[in-house]
Amino acid sequence: MIDIGIDSKTGKRQQKFKGGFRTKKEAELVANEFINELNNGNLIDGTNVTFEDFAFQWLSMYESTGKIKVSTIRVRKHEISRLMDYFANYNPTNNIREYKLLTPKTKSAKRTIDVSQDVINELEEHKKTQNKFKMPHRKVYHDKDFVFAILDEKKPGYPEYLKKIANRMRRLL
Repeated sequence: MIDIGIDSKTGKRQQKFKGGFRTKKEAELVANEFINELNNGNLIDGTNVTFEDFAFQWLSMYESTGKIKVSTIRVRKHEISRLMDYFANYNPTNNIREYKLLTPKTKSAKRTIDVSQDVINELEEHKKTQNKFKMPHRKVYHDKDFVFAILDEKKPGYPEYLKKIANRMRRLL
């Protein structure tokens, strides 16, 4: 176990653990390599980092080598900015089962909206479809009354990924 610093968001101590080595010497060798990467600033912990954070950390390390032309850095920044539309908040370790519902930030953030009868009818049909899926999966279905719930065998009833909803809304509108 190696201390890798303090988490800037939580203020808690961070440690890295790796096991499964055949010998103590092999473990020490990997630990020394890890410590060198940490000391040289070449370590990016990708377990809970968004693409945006990772890309800019990587770019900073890439630029700091001093072997890269200014024009190359400019091109890389442009390429990263183009990818941000698609991956800015992407985190491959996203676990939809660990969602967190947040309350509105202010009182004025709560809104009442007018909805046409057509929309009400569509939502009722959608609810019927969800109920049809729920019945055979009722033992594993995560029933928290989400309007946009995942209807598959792996994560039944969990909230749909926000990015998926945004993409579909963009296509419709």
